[in-house]
Amino acid sequence: MFYCLALYRAITELKFTGSAEATMTQSWIPAIFVAVVTVVTRACPDGCQCFKDVPSVHCNAPDLDHIPQGIPGNTTLLQMQGTKLAIVRKGDLKGLPLLSSLYLSGNRLQTIEVGVFDDTPALVDLEAGNNQITELSTGVFRGLDKLQEVHLSMNSITDIPAGVFSSRPNLQIVDLQKNKITSIQPGAFSNLPNSDVFELSDNNIGNIKDGVFQGPQGATELMLGNNNISSIEPTALMALKKLTLLSLDNNIISTITGVLHNLENLDVLSAVNNKLTKISDTDFDGCAKLRIVDLSGKQITAISQHAFQNLPDLQKIVLNKNNIYRMDALLPPGLKTLHIQQNFFAEIPHLPSGIIELDTSYNPIESLREGQFSNLTNIQELYLSGIKCFSETGLIKPGVFAGLGRVKLGTLSLTNNRLRHVPTEAIEHIGNITDLNLSGNNISAVGPKDFGHHTYFFTLDLSDNKLTSLPEEALMSVDIFMLELSGNPTMRKGLISGKIRS
Repeated sequence: MFYCLALYRAITELKFTGSAEATMTQSWIPAIFVAVVTVVTRACPDGCQCFKDVPSVHCNAPDLDHIPQGIPGNTTLLQMQGTKLAIVRKGDLKGLPLLSSLYLSGNRLQTIEVGVFDDTPALVDLEAGNNQITELSTGVFRGLDKLQEVHLSMNSITDIPAGVFSSRPNLQIVDLQKNKITSIQPGAFSNLPNSDVFELSDNNIGNIKDGVFQGPQGATELMLGNNNISSIEPTALMALKKLTLLSLDNNIISTITGVLHNLENLDVLSAVNNKLTKISDTDFDGCAKLRIVDLSGKQITAISQHAFQNLPDLQKIVLNKNNIYRMDALLPPGLKTLHIQQNFFAEIPHLPSGIIELDTSYNPIESLREGQFSNLTNIQELYLSGIKCFSETGLIKPGVFAGLGRVKLGTLSLTNNRLRHVPTEAIEHIGNITDLNLSGNNISAVGPKDFGHHTYFFTLDLSDNKLTSLPEEALMSVDIFMLELSGNPTMRKGLISGKIRS
């Protein structure tokens, strides 16, 4: 409208030499103005909004069932969302050579015909998630050498044919999560030197075949969680030499032997909730940069002695919720974090001295010797909840934490151990504790000397115990930022105001 008004003013200010000519010409001004306005108005199709700054066109009218014709030829971004669009036909994008972003999410789209993108060689970003697309034909992305991102999540795609994503030199992200994919054909993702992320989680994929990832590959992340994968063929991932993150969570994989070989840049492996029963000596061969391994689940019973050998960068091992009775594997000296909760350990395994975080909760540990953790001079977080030898006696032997006098412990968790009293003599051996969690025990009283030399807690959690009162003098010697008392019987007089968080 601004441009139309400016044009109208320019026309009306024209000077004419002859009065008759001026009169005649000025009589045409309204007609000329109407014509110009009509042209400008028709430059944006019905049901669309056109923005010149990008330039972009948004066609989000709910009743639209096709890509409108007459979209300005200089458009770089086209959006259609929340419409009745069901098919994109060859020729629908004709005349849009500069189109770089196409957003078609949240429609009723079922089909994208081969040849649709013949007229959009500049396309960089395609988003068509949350539709009803059932298949991707080989050749559908032909000619899109500049394509960088393809987002097709939340559709009904069942198969990824050979070559459909192949030889796209600039393709970085392929997002196919939350489809119904059952199979990926060999060659589906070949020759993608600049690929970064393959997101294939939440599908029905049964296996990963050799040849799916062929030729040069740049991918750093492969997400395969929440599928029905039972096997990955031994050389299926060998081309992914730049891979740093591999997620295999919630599948039915029974072995990873040979699968990870030569993934020389792998940093994080997550294979939670599979059917792995054993980790062998060679499972991590060639993964020299592996830093984090999470194999939590319900099936693992044994880990071979040298399973973690030749992994100098390994810092975190998570083995929660398995059936492991003892740790045969030699833990690497650089290990910082070990989580082995909810297994069947009867004793604490031999631990490297550099451990910072240790969680052995909910194991049937039969005894803890005096100075059990004395070599852990850098320990910052220690979780000992639901430990058998604590629960059976209702107490912690005084010398368990001996040798930790110089340790500044960030968190000590002693929940659900049926403790009858605050373990004063035990925690006296620890230099400093920031957060002390004693919830879920049977503590019925707290006295003024129960915390020994400890004079400050950021958090003191006494919730879900059997406290009926808290005398004012009980915590007078301790400065507490946050005191948790919820889940105790009704508190009587003496409640310390200002320190309670329920």
